[in-house]
Amino acid sequence: MFRAFLLGFVVAIIATGVGAYFLVRDGVVPVNADGKPLPLETWAAVTALDAVLAREAPKGPNPVSLTDANLIAGIGLYAKHCAICHGTAKGNASMTALAKGLYTQPPQLARRCRG
Repeated sequence: MFRAFLLGFVVAIIATGVGAYFLVRDGVVPVNADGKPLPLETWAAVTALDAVLAREAPKGPNPVSLTDANLIAGIGLYAKHCAICHGTAKGNASMTALAKGLYTQPPQLARRCRG
């Protein structure tokens, strides 16, 4: 019984590999530079990014205290150095020509934070 299960598992893995080979060989998988990422590609990128951030992010309290002055200074730094690519709270309406011309388009961070 276990031998039949194992054989079925191995056959399924081989069939999946053969099917993937033919999909790639026949050009079914999109490779154009302006194509949307496939769901598995998006999942892998997001999962890997989350794992790296969780592992490498500094542990402990934030060294910058949460004060009105620091928040206002942070808003100024974002506006000066980040908003040109990552937008403002206006979302896509605030995307600059530079941001629209980048591939892949940078995430509009201020829009994402509004909940």
